[in-house]
Amino acid sequence: GKHGDSMGKQRESMKLVEEQKDGKWVEKASQLIEAPDIRSHEDLYGQVEILSVDDHTVNHLVIQSFLEPCGYKVTTCMDGLEALHLLSSRGFLPDLVLLDVMMPGMSGIEMCEQLRR
Repeated sequence: GKHGDSMGKQRESMKLVEEQKDGKWVEKASQLIEAPDIRSHEDLYGQVEILSVDDHTVNHLVIQSFLEPCGYKVTTCMDGLEALHLLSSRGFLPDLVLLDVMMPGMSGIEMCEQLRR
């Protein structure tokens, strides 16, 4: 892929931690963790896939209108459960997940926690 041949090897990723400062939530990188050797959409198909998880269709349309003309594959799910079912049914991960925090059923935070496991 565009990002080199090392994508299939062990990856390092930043573990993000949220903490509250002065009444605002901030995200900070806390430590390096090793991610398992899981292939991404780009590894397999040569195109970056962005998974958009949001319960509002209009948000998917805005994301698609900006990113698809740039060559990204945008996959959409209407909630966290649908996204987790999609991801568990295939042998690769998207390259990026855009996740709405406030969704009915399973919040974006809960979906993120499940995805990290």
